[in-house]
Parts: sequence; C-alpha cells; structure tokens
Amino acid sequence: MKQSQEEYIAKNIGTKTARQIADELGLRERSVSKYLRKMGLREGKPSGQRLRQEEDEKAPVIKKWVHVLSVIVIAVLVLAAYSSALNNDFIWDDEFLIRDNTAINSFNNAARIFKTYLAATSGNINNFYRPIQELSYMIDRFLWGSLPLGFHLTNILLHALCAVFLYILSLKIFKNWLVAFVTASLFGIHPINTEAVTYVAGRADPLYLLFFLISFILFLRAAEASTENKGIRYVPYALSILFYAASVLSKEIGMILPLFFILYIFVFSGQKDRAKLYSLVIPYLVVFLAYVIMRKTILDFSAAAPSTIMGKFNLYIRMLTTFKAVCVYLFLLALPFGLHMERQVKVATSFANPEVFIALAAMSVIAVMVYIARKRSRKVFFASLWFFIGLLPVSNIVPINSFISEHWLYLPAIGIYMMIGLACARFFYKPAVVFLLAGLFLFFGILTFERNKDWKDGVTFFKNTIKYSPNNARLRLNFGNVYSAMGREKDAMAEYKKALELRPDYAEAYSNIASIYLSQGNYAMAGENLKKALSIKPNFPNARKMMDIIEGRGSI
Repeated sequence: MKQSQEEYIAKNIGTKTARQIADELGLRERSVSKYLRKMGLREGKPSGQRLRQEEDEKAPVIKKWVHVLSVIVIAVLVLAAYSSALNNDFIWDDEFLIRDNTAINSFNNAARIFKTYLAATSGNINNFYRPIQELSYMIDRFLWGSLPLGFHLTNILLHALCAVFLYILSLKIFKNWLVAFVTASLFGIHPINTEAVTYVAGRADPLYLLFFLISFILFLRAAEASTENKGIRYVPYALSILFYAASVLSKEIGMILPLFFILYIFVFSGQKDRAKLYSLVIPYLVVFLAYVIMRKTILDFSAAAPSTIMGKFNLYIRMLTTFKAVCVYLFLLALPFGLHMERQVKVATSFANPEVFIALAAMSVIAVMVYIARKRSRKVFFASLWFFIGLLPVSNIVPINSFISEHWLYLPAIGIYMMIGLACARFFYKPAVVFLLAGLFLFFGILTFERNKDWKDGVTFFKNTIKYSPNNARLRLNFGNVYSAMGREKDAMAEYKKALELRPDYAEAYSNIASIYLSQGNYAMAGENLKKALSIKPNFPNARKMMDIIEGRGSI
C-alpha cells in the first residue's frame, strides 16, 4: 500500500467506511480493514443521510445521450427477444378473456366491466376484479379486431415500457447508470417472464407493474421535494396515487406498493426525515383499505366462484410448501430451463421431509446474508428485500389458487436483477465481467426467443406442457377442447378419457364426451355420459342443456 493511500485512509476513516475508502482508492476492502487493525484505527459510522449523499457524489455523471441510448437498447432487446411471439395464436384462457368475452366488443360496455368480475360475459365465473385489464382488451379489439398479432404486440410493448420505467426507477434509487441498465435489461429479456408477456391472458402482469413503477417514480419525486423542505409536489404526488389505484385495478398484487415505499424510506432516508416521509404513504393506505372493503362487500364474487384450492391446507403446511417454492424460484432464475405453465411443487407436511429441511436451511442462510447486507450495503439489502416483499402476495399466507407459478416472479425477480446489477457495477471494468454480462444477455435472450415458440398454438402449447405434467387432468381436458375445436374428435375423445382416468369425478370431461357423441348423433352414449356429469354436478349448465335436448328428442 502506498504512503499516499495510507495518509488518505488515516484522514478519512473517521467519516467514511472501509468499503467506501477501498472503492475510492481502488483497493480491496480486506486490505483497508487489515491496515486499520494494524494501526489501531476504527472506521467511521456516518449517518444514513450522509452516507447516501457520499454515495451519490461517487456516482459518475452520465450525459443525457447515454440514458437515451440505454432506453433504446433496452427496448430493442425486449422487442428482439419477443419478436417470435408475434405470430402466436390465442390459447387456453385467451378463449374466455378474448374470444368468448363479448363485453370487450364495444366501448359501450366500459362502465359494466368496472362493476363485475373479469370477463363475466364469457360464462367463466371467477373472483378476479381487473377492469383495467379488460379495458385494455377492449382497446385491442377496437384496434385489431380478432387478430392475435395485435394483442401480442400490445403485451410486448407493455413489457418494454415496464423495462424502460424500471430503468428510470433503478436510476433514481441506486444513482448508478450501470445498475439501472443491467436491472432493466435482465428484466426485459429473462425467459421467466414469457408466461406474463407471450401469453395474452398474462396481460395483467405488465399492466399492473407499469402503473406500479410509474407510481413509485412519482412518489420519489414528491419525497425528494419533501426532504429538501421545498414542500410537497402535489402534481406528481396526486398522479402517483392515481397510478397506484390503476395498478390495483389491473391486478390485485399491485396493492403491496406501499410496502415498497416503506422499505425505501427505511433503507435510504435519514432518521430525521423518516416520519415526514412515512406520512406521505398514508393516502396510499387509504386507497388500499378502500379497495379491500369494496372487494369484501359490493365487489365480492367469491360466493359464485370456485373455492380457493389451497384453503384446504392449514397455514403451517402452506408456509412449509412456500419455502420449497422459493427455492424453485431461485433455481429457475439462475437456470431457466424446462419452463412450463402448470408447474407444481409437492405439498410439504413436516420438517422431517428432506426437501423441506434443505429448503429451510437455504432460507436460513439467505436470511443471514440479508442481515449482513443491512450492515454492509444498504443497496443490496434493499434489493434482497424487494424479492421477498414481492413474493408476499403469492406466499399463501392468505390461500390462493396454487403454490407456485412462473409469472408470479414478474415483480419479485426485479430484486435479483438489481443485485446482479450492483455486482456488475462493482466489478464492471474487469474484462471478464463485461464478457460474462454480454454472455448472460445473449443466453437469456435466445432462451426467451425459443420459449415463445412453445405458445405458438393450442396443440404446440399443450403438447409441451403435458410433457412436464402428464398426470394433470385439467391440462388433458383443455387439450381435448383444442382438438374438438379443430374437428379432431378422435383425438379430443382420447384426451377427455385420459382426464377421467386421472380424475374419475371430472364432470366437465363427461360433459365434453357427451358433446362429441351428441354431434355424432349417438344420443344413447351422450345421455349416459350426461347422467354421470349431472350426478357429480347436478346444476352443471352445459350438461343440463344437452340433456334437455336429448330428452326432447325422446332418445332416452
């Protein structure tokens, strides 16, 4: 270590941390700490606000054209990675959300979609309230008619906008161009997001996240003015609240945005500013409570909708299984191979299960690392908590419809991308890091481009998905529906019968088999299968309607 470096350390150690000094001198933190111990010196502990200012001062000044170029590159990366999705057809839930949803055929129905559950006119009963999602389909229908390309293009553009606004938000949070660029680029091209982007029915994810990010950016503008004693910037503040409401009305997960505000304030603001900043969150909590109250009263459709599947498991079992799911998520983010729609995780019932023990051990190690990050790097601490807070709505603390789903990572995985960006910023000028980063972009981009092809049409999609979940009766039923719509009745019948082998009480499968027999004029076999369907679900509308037709003909 040079004498000038030693003098710099002695001069600044009272006000700066060992890591800050190491970064400024181009040394390893270990070398600085070793020198401090040798000389009997102790590093300073600057206040949160001062530390933030020092970090900001360290960040290089980036010219505007670099930001403009970064945004263009991010958008091009997204468009290139998802270009293979533009020729895809409508599949699975697209049928009830778009094809059978007559409400989106006219803007005259705009008020109606704010009063009822998602795609109510399609006959699919559910307890999702997402009027903004449905409104976006209405706009697409007006622009593109029934052309799938237009709907896919909208999804891709929404995702690209999310990536751009994530760049802006990351820039405001981390004050570092490279962190923001890596975060937004990885988000834009990671194949885990194909379920939210390539699948038209996944529209709710890019919609809610777009409003979520804009609201966050505007909140930070208002917060900055408040801490600088310039008063509240009412225009961005009011717009932030409106965008928060739009996020919630796009998808329920948007409700957790206030938690991210609180996280940001806790991690990055000085003690003297926290009370003032926390008070800015109150209007968002009012919107949150108003939404919850409405969903539990005038907008509660749970009585008619199917019951939540995970409700049959107690909280203890749900949490054990969620720990396993988190480990799967982390693995998929690192190695996104074998992605598919109907991913499942085996229900965990005991700590004694080896998989549960390993998952809990991994979570414990991660928890310790997060705690250490709080002491050493507030930025890493923020990014790691972003991941876990983002998972809260899908953690089954409140029972939902599954234990795991790839598109649930759309928001939380941003925290992982942030951590990768922070690591790259620390070591970026080493050629090996630049090479690895370029390779990572190429790797994820190619995987996304190829993954889009799995959604080309119904047959391609179900063949690929069933390959991973061959014993899923619901997949078999829907695959049969695809074949039936194509006029391939023999193939449809085979899938329906496989569904019944897996689930003998599947009323829908009996009804669909009856429908094929009815179209063939075989009223006896149709009636036999309808009786089985109605014995399972006495009020099954489709089965009852077909039975009335048969009985009217006097065939049974």
